Amino acid sequence: VYKVNKDRTSSLVFDTGQAHVTALFYSAASKNLLIGTAEKGSVYKIDKNGKASSVYQTPDHIVTGVAETKGGDLYVSTANQGKLVRVLPSGEAQSLAS
Repeated sequence: VYKVNKDRTSSLVFDTGQAHVTALFYSAASKNLLIGTAEKGSVYKIDKNGKASSVYQTPDHIVTGVAETKGGDLYVSTANQGKLVRVLPSGEAQSLAS
């Protein structure tokens, strides 16, 4: 994931170590950037201070979408099995659809 600077240069913000970034979501409420990947099906968060962390690992290999509510819940959609998962701030994952 790269940031495009005002002078139109780019700088690396985060390297997932995976083959593809397949989903991005910026939450105006929390100022978090959420990143979904293909290969290992990971979701990462970059907070407003630029700190990156892993927030969810799906058993599917491809995250197709990710969003965050004002309350901090994450919604993650996947390929392969085609699941929609709600991830609570505690880390508990609830399958909503498949």
